[in-house]
Amino acid sequence: MQLDPYVRLKWEPWLRHNERYEGFYIDVLEEVARKAGVTFQLRLAPDGQVGSRGDDGTWNGLIGQLSLGKADVAAAAFRVEKKQERLLSYSKPFMHSTLSILMASPSSGAGEDWPVFFMEDLLNHTDLSLGVIKSSRAEKLLRKSKMPLYRKIWRKIRGSGGRRRAENIVRRMSDAVAKVRNGDYALILESTEAAYQSLQPPCDLMALDQFMSITNYAFALPKDSPLVDGIDRGMLQLQEDGVLQRLFHTWWNSGEC
Repeated sequence: MQLDPYVRLKWEPWLRHNERYEGFYIDVLEEVARKAGVTFQLRLAPDGQVGSRGDDGTWNGLIGQLSLGKADVAAAAFRVEKKQERLLSYSKPFMHSTLSILMASPSSGAGEDWPVFFMEDLLNHTDLSLGVIKSSRAEKLLRKSKMPLYRKIWRKIRGSGGRRRAENIVRRMSDAVAKVRNGDYALILESTEAAYQSLQPPCDLMALDQFMSITNYAFALPKDSPLVDGIDRGMLQLQEDGVLQRLFHTWWNSGEC
């Protein structure tokens, strides 16, 4: 799956095979493979999806590729979930994330100088819209949550339905970020994504108020894959050596904001 800064295609047309790709996941996978003494060939999921189960019980996306034996490892940030454990094995987690809020910085001149420090403040601003990206983890978590605060957040996002809901639930990250920059709109998304967007030029966004429980993310493999132990040993060594932290800073800190 292509998503900055995790996986992206390089622009040089003469590159072939693994050389065509770069990103945080690619670097982590290369380091783990080197530690585990294995080689790999990269390819994108045909439908560009992590995976969801259809009415017939089959899975699409990366999960489908793993369950059909068409891939050995899925290099994406899989949220470790019990409902998928009968299909998948997971590596040791390499990243942790919560939910965060992306807003226009007061210095950008968009909107007002919001005195926002807690989610309750956002809910009380009647002239500030809250939104999520369609089918994102943020949308799914808020839509399914039974906690009173998160139910209030979801009601504010939905509004009265119809046009209001369509305006707040955006299909693409680029469109959502553009709405944030225009002011009077705050985007709820994963903290790692919010941090990345806030560090990109023109440095007019801010990420704040992380909330919800921490989620662990790992690479996924077919159930009981013999590669799990080697990948886990490599991942543990990368953590102990500080390599994962260094790679995170390499991709998240552009040095311009």
